[in-house]
Amino acid sequence: MAVNGYVVCYVTVPTREEAESISRMLLDKKLVACVNRVGPVQSLYWWQGHVDKADEYLLIMKSIEEKKEEIVEAVRLVHSYEVPEILFLPIIAGHEAYLSWIGDSLK
Repeated sequence: MAVNGYVVCYVTVPTREEAESISRMLLDKKLVACVNRVGPVQSLYWWQGHVDKADEYLLIMKSIEEKKEEIVEAVRLVHSYEVPEILFLPIIAGHEAYLSWIGDSLK
C-alpha cells in the first residue's frame, strides 16, 4: 500500500501519438495529475515464446491509489497492445507539497 495513497503508474505505448492521446485522456478524466513521456526507449521482452524488442514510449504518471482500477480500464479501452503494460508502484515518500498537489489536482 502506498503511503498516503499516492502511486506512480507506468504504461508503455508504441508511438508518440498514442502516448499523447492516452496522456491527454487520463488528464482530462482527472485520473492522473501528471504524465512524463520518455522515449523512445528500447524494450526487450518475452512474447509468444521468444524474445522480441520494440521502440516504445514510457508514460510515468502520478496518481492516487483509489484511481487504479479506473486507470486500468481507461487505458485498456484505447491501448493498441493486446496485453498493455500497466503497472503501479507505491510512493513511499516524497515532498509533501508535491504529494498534496497530486491529490488536489485529482479533485
